[in-house]
Parts: sequence; C-alpha cells; structure tokens
Amino acid sequence: MTISSSRENIDKFINDLTQRGLKVELRNIGNYSKKVFENELTSRQFTIFSKAKSLGYYDVLSRITLTDLAKNLQMAKSSLSTMIQRIHNKLLGYKHEKSNKIFKKQNL
Repeated sequence: MTISSSRENIDKFINDLTQRGLKVELRNIGNYSKKVFENELTSRQFTIFSKAKSLGYYDVLSRITLTDLAKNLQMAKSSLSTMIQRIHNKLLGYKHEKSNKIFKKQNL
C-alpha cells in the first residue's frame, strides 16, 4: 500500500491498524516529490491529485469527501471517482490491460 500524508498521520494510521490486530511493515518512507508525480500523471490528473492532497482527501481522517471534492473541482462525482482510480493505478504501477487479464483469469 502506498500512502501520501504527513508522517504524523502515517504514524496514527499504523498505530490504528496495529491496535486492530493487524501486522504492519513499513518498508519505505520518503518525501512527496512533485516532479515524480508530474512525470507519471497527465497535467489534468496531476491537478486533481494536487487539489485532493491539499484539501485533505488523502489524510488518514479525510478532511473532504469525494462529493465535496467533485464540487470543488466542478466535475461529476462519478467522473472524479474514475479519474482518482486511474491516478492510483498509475502511481501504483498498475496497467489497465493487466487488471483486465487478472479479472478475466479469476472470472470476476
């Protein structure tokens, strides 16, 4: 799992998971690099990601809902949901074609 948040929020999230009996292994931590995200995302995706991040959508305890974020960006909630899913797939290294093959293999 990849998390983009402050160190304090990440620590709270890990503590919450641990208290729920889940094993957590932190493998890597680093600074948010605008350049890395700019290279991976289209300009529209980067704008949406940056706005979502700045408004607290990715905080452990989100400060804004998907509905309110969509209103802020003046787009339909369903369109924003699809765009955020594509952003996550790009940032996590998933390819749409691979996902389709996996789903077909598993008959999902």
